[in-house]
Amino acid sequence: STDKLIMEFLGQPVFMRALALAKGLKPFCCVVVTNTAEIRRAAEEAGFAVTENPHAASGIASSIVCGIRALTDSYDQVLFLNADQPLLRLEVVRRIVAAGQSADCIFVPRCGGEPKSPCLFPVRFCAELEQLSGDKGGRQVYRRHPEEVRFIDFMEPEDFFDIDTQEDLEEALNSRRNGI
Repeated sequence: STDKLIMEFLGQPVFMRALALAKGLKPFCCVVVTNTAEIRRAAEEAGFAVTENPHAASGIASSIVCGIRALTDSYDQVLFLNADQPLLRLEVVRRIVAAGQSADCIFVPRCGGEPKSPCLFPVRFCAELEQLSGDKGGRQVYRRHPEEVRFIDFMEPEDFFDIDTQEDLEEALNSRRNGI
């Protein structure tokens, strides 16, 4: 099966859109978690730190743990971008990051009443994030701290569309072409 992040979307591999998004945020520190040589090369060329995930098969939580452990600088917040959201716009992510500048809590985007990714966590949650396991990710942490969560509502569901298959990719392309 083809790695979904290598599939082509609008003339480039899906993962390149995530790297461009991260670069557009001008993060203090950015770690790309990947076991794919092509992604590693492109991330290093973009100036990002890269770490491998020896437990990738165990689910998304292992990538979060690897990313946190690879952070070398001091930081106030962590944002987890998924490379499989090719329609996610920079202004959406900037709005989440800006919200984090205004309050010391977890920010979760929401669309149609449903929580989405990427989520922003204050650094004080990193120890708890490092204990994650399985395929739930940061949701496991923010559900334990409802009083610490602020939702940010967005109106465009395609921003949060994630691709897992070639069919998903074609659906994303169609929604892009139709200007949905």
